[in-house]
Amino acid sequence: MTTIPCLGYARVWLLSIAVTTVLVAGEDAFWRGRGHRPFVDDTADLWTYHRGTAAHNNSGTIVFLGTSRMRAAIDTTALRRNCRYSIVQLAVDGPKSPVGAMAHLIDQGKFRGVIVCEVLAPLMDQSRWGDQRLYYEYRPALVNHFNALSRLLIRSILASRNNRLGWRTILTRVINGVDLPRPHHVESRFDRSVRFDFELVPNLKSVRAIRTEAVRAEYAESDFPTVESLSDELKTLDEMVRRLQQHGGEVVFLRLPSTGERWKIEEHFHPRAKYWAQFREHCSGSWIHFSDLPTIRDVTCPDESHLDQRGASRLTMALIDELRRQHVLAE
Repeated sequence: MTTIPCLGYARVWLLSIAVTTVLVAGEDAFWRGRGHRPFVDDTADLWTYHRGTAAHNNSGTIVFLGTSRMRAAIDTTALRRNCRYSIVQLAVDGPKSPVGAMAHLIDQGKFRGVIVCEVLAPLMDQSRWGDQRLYYEYRPALVNHFNALSRLLIRSILASRNNRLGWRTILTRVINGVDLPRPHHVESRFDRSVRFDFELVPNLKSVRAIRTEAVRAEYAESDFPTVESLSDELKTLDEMVRRLQQHGGEVVFLRLPSTGERWKIEEHFHPRAKYWAQFREHCSGSWIHFSDLPTIRDVTCPDESHLDQRGASRLTMALIDELRRQHVLAE
């Protein structure tokens, strides 16, 4: 009679873990070898987690608020390497005003660090200030929040956990004779920073032209507020900034780069000489326009709206230098 060897539960578990680890590592190595990188979905849970790190009564924290331009423009790796401050990236994708998020952060009364808030004239209208409320009003259940963050943390480590590389998606492509997915031009990280590699965008010139024409049509059809009608908004903003300053904090309003036809459209509808001057005159805080930073005047946005990794590194270093020159940041 043949006896079946008893491995014991511990050995079975260890063997299972070892086999699973080898399979997962092999799958991840395969996709990384094809140029894929981990991609972390930008969720309200992830935003809330990083928002919590900024809530402490610590003057050594910089919070970035804005749109996808801000997520792409700040090289958090270079910033941490050259700056002793804690970095919190809270910008949100899409043309959503960050002012409501800034008010939320200041009104909590605990934050006394530096807020770098993106400025774009259409987003200064008070009717837009609540654009990001789905993020700053989000109150998750603790268990659900922990589970969501755990999944996102795993995705930040493994390229194979990218949604675009799911087994169902891959099998469907294989069955239909479609090539495996190409690396995406956007890399989204757990710290909420984003890196763009526009060399991975097929027909970038055509894509850029289509998006630019869409923006041109959107601006032409929009009823933007005049700079004179924004006086109440600027007064409220000024009061907001002064409250933070009284607690030892500071607000930096930053106009991020756009180039080419996109810049011409934005400048046509909201000329800097008219809008920017009024903003600076009627609202406290530090105001920085990208065109005033001499070291990045030749930087271009490949899609006319977002910086790539090289441009982001240059802007980040220029921003650090300017904030130190204005004594917003300590040496």
